[in-house]
Amino acid sequence: MAEISKLQLKIMEDLYKRDIENIQTIRIQPDQYILNEKDPIMQIRELIYYIDLLKAEDFVEVKEPYYIGSDSISMDYLNNAVEIHDRRIKLSNLGIQYVEAIKNGWLLSLNHKIKHFFQSFLYEHPYRLMITHGLVFLLGMAIMWLIYNL
Repeated sequence: MAEISKLQLKIMEDLYKRDIENIQTIRIQPDQYILNEKDPIMQIRELIYYIDLLKAEDFVEVKEPYYIGSDSISMDYLNNAVEIHDRRIKLSNLGIQYVEAIKNGWLLSLNHKIKHFFQSFLYEHPYRLMITHGLVFLLGMAIMWLIYNL
């Protein structure tokens, strides 16, 4: 699974709000997102590119055609989109589960639990820290002795 960018996550959150929470005013259009391109057509192509990445990872499902294309294909974004039919883009079951995991803080809580484990490991059991540092020191001394004597 590829890493999800902030823009892709925002798209998925918007699709979740629109389809699951039934907020019908949400649109998946370039003016709703912070994109790199300045040209309106290139913004559409950039947005379609990110939607295609989500589609490739099975986070969204689309009903073809979900955009109107032109004759010229953008080599940067590998599509020829000039208009988006955002109602043909839906969040898949995997996408729904991903957004709900983030909304419920599952991914954030996992990160917090890992940090807490290491902090408690070092602070509640300082003798373990001393033992590991001692072992690393002895290993370093042994390597230095080998380098010096060989």
